[in-house]
Formats: sequence, C-alpha cells, structure tokens
Amino acid sequence: LLLLRWLALAICIFALARPQWGEGKQRIRASGIDIVVSMDLSDSMLAEDFKRLGRDANRLDVSKDVLEEFIKGRPSDRIGIIAFSGKAYIASPPTLNHSFLLENLDRFTTDTVPEEGTAIGSGISAAINRLREIKDSKSRIVILMTDGEENTGKIKSQEAATAAAAIGVKIYTIGISAELDSDGAHILRTMAEVTGGAFFAAQSVTALAEITEHIDKVEPSAINGDPDYLTRDWTIVPIALALLMISGLAYLGVRET
Repeated sequence: LLLLRWLALAICIFALARPQWGEGKQRIRASGIDIVVSMDLSDSMLAEDFKRLGRDANRLDVSKDVLEEFIKGRPSDRIGIIAFSGKAYIASPPTLNHSFLLENLDRFTTDTVPEEGTAIGSGISAAINRLREIKDSKSRIVILMTDGEENTGKIKSQEAATAAAAIGVKIYTIGISAELDSDGAHILRTMAEVTGGAFFAAQSVTALAEITEHIDKVEPSAINGDPDYLTRDWTIVPIALALLMISGLAYLGVRET
C-alpha cells in the first residue's frame, strides 16, 4: 500500500507537467506575400570589395549569406530565385519549400549561367513573369541584387520596371558594391521609384544585412518565425491512472479496516 501511495503521488506530479507527444511539424500556410529574388551572377560579382570576419569577401558570397538569412526569416512567404548574367534562368519558382530554395542558392557560382554580361532587364522580366502566374497574391515583390553594371540584354531595365509597375509588382533594388558607380545607382534608383519600391546601396556586409531587415519591416510577413509543432496533450492519461490508483488504495484501506 505504501508503494502504491508513492506511485500515485509520482503520477500526479507527472500529470502536472502536462505531458505531450509530438506529431510532426505544422503545415505552413502561405501568407499571400510572394517574393522573387533576381540575383546577379556575372563575373563582376567576384570583386572582393567586402570584408567578412576580417577577410576579403566577394560580392556574390556576401549576397548569398545575407539572402539565406532573409529566406529563413520568412517561412510563410513563397519565395523564388532568378539567376542571371547575360541571360536569366529560373533557379526556383516561388515556393514554400525553402530547403529546396536554399540548396539551389548554395550551388550558385558565376558559372551557373554560361552567358556573359549583366542583363538586369532580363533578370527583372523573368521575375515578373513568375509573379504574374500567381493569382492569390496580397503583395508581389521583386528583390534585385546586383552591382548595377547593365551591359546586355534584349529587355532594358527601365522597360522591365514599367511592366512591373503596370501589374502592381514592387521592385526593391540593392546595389552590391563598395563603390557603386553613379550610372548604376541611377538605374537602380529609377527602377525602384517607378514601381513604388526602394533603392539601397550596400557598401558593406553590415549595410546589406540592415537592408534585408528593412525590407522585412516594410513588407511584413503574416507569419514570421519557425513553424509550430503539432502535439497531442496526454495529461488525461496520468490523471486517470492516478485516480484509479487512489480509488484502489481507498478500497484496499477499507478492506484492511
């Protein structure tokens, strides 16, 4: 009887801890904010004019690192990536499968797109076309990450920006260069202004990280954070067991008397 009393007490204490059993991750619902990142993979992105951890770092590697953190911080947004240099290619359509997205991002090099040059207009146009296909968007955004040196492409950047504005797509342009030239800055600023977006000059790793944080604030995700876990509450089980044992103890106590 003494053992049963201690066991019943232990089970009651266990019940107070509200035991739960995990059943897997919750399915993420799209927030309605759709983002396509158009990333410059031209040879000029290999310029090492950034500092990271006290060492020289090239524009592309820094861009990839910051973009990875941006993607991880928006789990409920559909995000796609366009890779461009002389031409533009779809690296990933807008998706909630961010693991797939980050795997593609990790593989990016300046050899990913074989055509040489920097076709900013083509990169924007390809991004717009992906967003045009999504019918249930609350907000459609293009983030252009480039050093601003447009020198090729059938579609000019201003034409692409005008097309984006016509269908309500905002363009946030990020000039990734420690010394962004005035012509490049003018092109990027004009594109952003035409569409209601914003232009940023990222001249350091810190500045680039602050820019993505700013975009997070002005284009907030409906659900921002890690997905919850689905769990089942098992508190009732130890409570029922403890009540059963207490009843048994009471019965046995009566029997003894």
